[in-house]
Amino acid sequence: MSISDAIRRFLLLHPVKHVRLQIEGMHCDECLHAVREALARVPGARIERLEIGAATVAFDDEADVGALVDAVYDAGYEAQEAAL
Repeated sequence: MSISDAIRRFLLLHPVKHVRLQIEGMHCDECLHAVREALARVPGARIERLEIGAATVAFDDEADVGALVDAVYDAGYEAQEAAL
């Protein structure tokens, strides 16, 4: 099996989804750090982009949007799914 075949097979078995979260209450670098740490603790999630007020996250079947929103909430911020 070639490397490209192996990658294709892996992606078929482990689909990756993307979500953009709108995040309320972020104002500074400390806020970015808090949200980054919270999202990094969600199994199966990978932060693709993080900025004040928004995050784009890739995730597999281990995670879901609710877990990402809950992680942001636990860090002290409000989050909701936004259009990509």
